[in-house]
Amino acid sequence: MKEALKSFKWRTKFIIYPQFQIPLLILDVAIISSFFLACLFSVNRSYAYLKNEGVKIGLTSGHSYFDFLNQQANLVYHSIFISFVICLLVSLLFTVIISQRLAGPIVRLRQFFGEIAKGENSDITLSFRKGDFFPDLPEMINRALQKLRK
Repeated sequence: MKEALKSFKWRTKFIIYPQFQIPLLILDVAIISSFFLACLFSVNRSYAYLKNEGVKIGLTSGHSYFDFLNQQANLVYHSIFISFVICLLVSLLFTVIISQRLAGPIVRLRQFFGEIAKGENSDITLSFRKGDFFPDLPEMINRALQKLRK
């Protein structure tokens, strides 16, 4: 069983260019978190206003109005938290997918030109994965290298 787990290889490595992808993911978390903190602040202000209105009209602290407000606030806060988690996960997933398609060509270009610079394999051609951004680059670079080789 252990040997089977050791020989298993992931088909896709999600973070292929950490210097680019990690800051992008952190920025994504910061933006989503800021939005939801602003929502929480607004909802909190609204409930504080409603509680203050109850106090102004002379309701006692044990009145059912305040129990109702607290119950509603808990439902809203719970919904906001669930929404935050779902939005954060979906946003991180799409950020990883898009950043991988953007970083993939950069990683391949670095490896490609690194091999050429070392003189290890002068006949190699550049190729990108299906779905990567800049699909026209490999053909353009391969044609340019062919002309330089002649």
